Amino acid sequence: NLIKNKNHFFLYPLNNASKDKYLKILGKIKNNHLFKKKKIQSLGRILVLDQTTDNILFADFKFICSYKFSPNDYIAISDCFEWFFIDNIPAINSSLINEARRFIVLIDILYEKKSKLVVRAEKKIENIFNFKQNKDMPFLRTASRITEMTSKEWIRKKKGEIRWQEKK
Repeated sequence: NLIKNKNHFFLYPLNNASKDKYLKILGKIKNNHLFKKKKIQSLGRILVLDQTTDNILFADFKFICSYKFSPNDYIAISDCFEWFFIDNIPAINSSLINEARRFIVLIDILYEKKSKLVVRAEKKIENIFNFKQNKDMPFLRTASRITEMTSKEWIRKKKGEIRWQEKK
């Protein structure tokens, strides 16, 4: 295996136990997380994000990758938040090629912005992308970046106001 799933902030499979842990991580970062809508302007459009709190975006994969977001939209969104919680990531196959492309762009932008990432997925990170020999899509790079971004080391060392403090 090229990628080891040793990451505290990458949770799978999609079940009640992973959902509880996902919400527990949110609670450790932000107590009293009452969600509010946030409107962001991007290239003359208004993007409405339903689940935000301070500098945390809570989004479902289907919304963040199926909606017609452009790379510029992802940049505008990434400028507004430090933490990104992405939930319900499916096994991505050829029927989700457009969503896969958007997800790759989103991860690349979040990586470059040094954003903090918490994800909940159907499969292990190395099994998220299920394509037959499609060399045009940079799946390994994306999986590697997700692995790095969901590690405790990434969360601890990256810039930002909110710090992850593990309770001992």
